[in-house]
Amino acid sequence: MDPLSALTVATSAVQFVDFASKLISRANEIRKNGSTEDVEFLKAQTTDLIARNDFLQKSTHKAKDGTGDVDRIEKALVAAVVRCTTISNELIALLIKLTPSDRSTLKGVGKSFHMLWKKEKVENLSKRLNDCRIELNSHVLALIHARALSLQKGQNDLASEQKKILDVVTFTRSRTSATNDTAGALSQDQIIQNPSQGSALGRQTSNLEEGHPIGKVIAQYQGEDVVAVLITHEDGTSNAISITPKTTGSDLTHENQEGTNTATIFRGGHQTAHSAAASVIEYAPLARKILDSLSFPVIHVREEEIAEAHKSTFEWTFSQKHFVDFLKHESGHFWISGKAGSGKSTLMKFLYRHERTEEALRCWVNPERLVMASFYFWNAGSALQKSQEGLLRSILLEILRSRRHLIPVAFPTLCQAYLSKREIDLVSLRFTELRSALHRLLLELVERDFKICLFVDGMDEFEGDHLKICSWFHELAALPRVKLVVSSRPLNIFTIHFAKYPNIRLQDLTRQDIETYVSDNLVNNSAMTHLGASSRTKAEKFIKEIADRAEGVFLWVILSVRSLLDGLYDGDGLQELQERLDALPQELHKLYHHMLRDLTLVYRDQAAKMFLVLLNSKIQRISVSVLQLYYACEMNLESTIQAPGSPLSIEERELLYKEMDKRIKSRSRGLLEVRNGYERGSVVSFLHKSVVDFLQSDQMWMDILDCCKKSPFDPEIALLTSLLQELKSMPSETDVVCTISSTMTRAEDCLIFAQELEVKRGRAFTAVLDELNSTMSAHWRAAERFKKKSSDEWQDARGLAWPTIMLYYDTLNNNIQTDSDDPFLDLALRFDCFLYASEKACAEKMEGKPLNHILSKVVDSISTGSGDLHLNLLASMERLLQRGANPNAATRVQNLASKRRCKYVGFKSGPKTALDGDSSSSSSS
Repeated sequence: MDPLSALTVATSAVQFVDFASKLISRANEIRKNGSTEDVEFLKAQTTDLIARNDFLQKSTHKAKDGTGDVDRIEKALVAAVVRCTTISNELIALLIKLTPSDRSTLKGVGKSFHMLWKKEKVENLSKRLNDCRIELNSHVLALIHARALSLQKGQNDLASEQKKILDVVTFTRSRTSATNDTAGALSQDQIIQNPSQGSALGRQTSNLEEGHPIGKVIAQYQGEDVVAVLITHEDGTSNAISITPKTTGSDLTHENQEGTNTATIFRGGHQTAHSAAASVIEYAPLARKILDSLSFPVIHVREEEIAEAHKSTFEWTFSQKHFVDFLKHESGHFWISGKAGSGKSTLMKFLYRHERTEEALRCWVNPERLVMASFYFWNAGSALQKSQEGLLRSILLEILRSRRHLIPVAFPTLCQAYLSKREIDLVSLRFTELRSALHRLLLELVERDFKICLFVDGMDEFEGDHLKICSWFHELAALPRVKLVVSSRPLNIFTIHFAKYPNIRLQDLTRQDIETYVSDNLVNNSAMTHLGASSRTKAEKFIKEIADRAEGVFLWVILSVRSLLDGLYDGDGLQELQERLDALPQELHKLYHHMLRDLTLVYRDQAAKMFLVLLNSKIQRISVSVLQLYYACEMNLESTIQAPGSPLSIEERELLYKEMDKRIKSRSRGLLEVRNGYERGSVVSFLHKSVVDFLQSDQMWMDILDCCKKSPFDPEIALLTSLLQELKSMPSETDVVCTISSTMTRAEDCLIFAQELEVKRGRAFTAVLDELNSTMSAHWRAAERFKKKSSDEWQDARGLAWPTIMLYYDTLNNNIQTDSDDPFLDLALRFDCFLYASEKACAEKMEGKPLNHILSKVVDSISTGSGDLHLNLLASMERLLQRGANPNAATRVQNLASKRRCKYVGFKSGPKTALDGDSSSSSSS
């Protein structure tokens, strides 16, 4: 048989042995203290075992029949599988006798167990099963080593005779025509009726009628599909390959087709007989953790903030033949270019979500499957929203969450570490590993059953070398199963690289959309119709005039219509509306200046504060909520620190949101917007990127600063104030999901911002961080249980401090330990608040181990610190040494801490095991 068939048969056999061994263990428990419900469970499991055994026997027969020249190793493998089925027949016969069809009393069942479930016989079955496991392991490794495992027409060699194989891991999915609950749902009278015929079990199962319940289960169980293979060689190198899962008529659900259930490990090397036995491990936890690590809190924020297309607009794109032809037939790029404010992001969102786009792309992928992924670069957002790393995370997440069997191909080192039961620090998924992962996946696409179309908006907002991102997109588009739809302003670099590909200039094609928007929002407005019959004719003239003056810039249209509507609501007549329109500059920056010039002095000062806070929040990568903006503009830091925590009621919060929403609109004149309604998560953001550019222009920046001269305003301190005060006004939660909890995320924002100010200003914000700890501790005391991430299980919150959770929720291990007696001090050090830590050490007169512990953290960071951070580290070290810290003891503490971090957090150090990759691979992941 070919190596893949051998792996499939062996994997099914090992999983069968694993299932049977667990069933024996469970039966032993039932024998000791079982209940009627336990016996019912045993009946269902016996049914499942019969189905698995039947499938394994059929697989063995097929393997025999399909090989005319089976060599010695293959014969031995088949013989081992046959021995497994023989043992299983004995086990099934025994289990059938233990699970009578009538509803026996618990006492009667107990007597049956003690009479039939003899210790010696059961131990003999268990030992023979384990021997089979060991034998299967040896034969598989010998077979794969003897014959190169070549899959997919020999294009991918996973092994060679020149490299000794240490480990082979197969990742499988169950292939059934019914849900996994079918066997468990059978009632007691559906088990084989005559236990006395156990000795003729093979005849029983093979002669079952198709309509018999057991026959149905056997027909439904279709075994395991090997969907990926991971091989580790003696030299530390590894290879992974995915295998197109077989799809049958019974595989109706997306979950059945793509779900990967288990990993079966065949171990080589110099282990003992017990440890060398092939083993089965659940795969789902690793997949969930990797998918969680790829995601980031603001991954969908930019897309959600982009305005929806106005009704009936942009439909013309599907009448553009060259665009539809690109979707249906071509590869490469399609470039959407347009002026600032022309609606590129709105169009990209419209296309990505439109069913007609998917329908056209299915012509390209048919008969294979389609993967669509999108990313919206945003220069005003967080680091991940404007970087290639954020783009990589989004693409990988979109591919892998529906095709989890590809995770071993994308991240082989992580899978090796997990299967070796080493801890994985998923925070270390850095740019290089992400890029390598996508590279592996896209190379695999040559042999895959799906194609991918990427929608990437705002290339001009990428914060990096535009030439490099263009080159990378060309590399992606050169692959036969990848195509890209990209958008940007028509900067020279993009024109040079993309103008030769199919493209559209957005401002040349949106006139009808603009006229539709003006008609719907101005001409048909009830306030306009109240002006009389003549207003209709004049209003229709407005449509043409606005479309002419807009020159394709949709944002200008939106602002001009808003201005005219403001005039209507203020009682303007048709003449005043015309004068208002004539006064609007056509260039966006001049239009923004025009909108702000009529603000009163009081409003101008308040607008300046809002703009400064929002501009600084973008620099600090903090999203500002409506409530935060209120606190930033109205409160000072000293009073916030001294004020007690006072959660706002829902009514108070909604009232404040509505009041602040009105204030934002009137002071910013529409240049700031509240998004996501009046919920706790509502944020304030700029109307458009061009607003940020306008406010940062030299003259406007001087005007803003001039407004704040009368009453000095520090936007950075105001932001820190707002973060702390919002925490104090939040309601406490009894159930906390750490990665999405409002209190946890705001506490993290506060720590990050306090550290950045510490570096920038060269002083500790001790009172702020102490109050943060006090506030969060009060919130945590109300918590009864917590999850580290939404995919985790609930855990008891009692007995753990909140900083401990934040310190360690980014690892796979639940063994949470801290390095000192003060978890918050450890947390502050994790966030590089070194001046705070050294100041606390002196203020609390620390000595000995706690003091040396802080110094060890400072010394640990000296080599990586730079600029102002390096100065802070030197200042902290000097202060700690003056306090009496022992640098020699600190070095010993540092070394011990490093070893313990390897044990509890990372997997970069320590002795290698059979599944270890090479050191370069480990360090990159």
